[in-house]
Amino acid sequence: MKQIENPKNGAAIKEYVVNKIKYDLLVGETKPFADPVADALLNAYHFLREIKLEGKFVCKFGDYAHDTRIAVISHERGHKEDPPVEQGKEFITPFEQADIDRRERFEDRQRAEDDSAGLEGPGLEEDNEFATGRASRF
Repeated sequence: MKQIENPKNGAAIKEYVVNKIKYDLLVGETKPFADPVADALLNAYHFLREIKLEGKFVCKFGDYAHDTRIAVISHERGHKEDPPVEQGKEFITPFEQADIDRRERFEDRQRAEDDSAGLEGPGLEEDNEFATGRASRF
């Protein structure tokens, strides 16, 4: 995980796609990203900076560094949850969306056919007396 900073004189990054997932990084914001995503952002936007803490060992949360490993381990025990990594939204292409819609329509049709499977029978019966009575009125 790498900490990426978008400086104040940078530009807002919205919906940058890496492996079909969208990521955002606003001006003046610093966020942790997974290594492949951080590398892609750094290669695409040269004004971004990777924040590196001084020290041999760095906390997996990216907020502490020290020359001894035991100091970093004791610091990490103070954190209660897993490190926050920027999780983007999944990007779906229009072609994939069309496939999803087509699949849903097909499944709806199959579900309707399955629901009506127990409704077989003679169907509606005609009432000839009513039909002949109506016809004679005109």
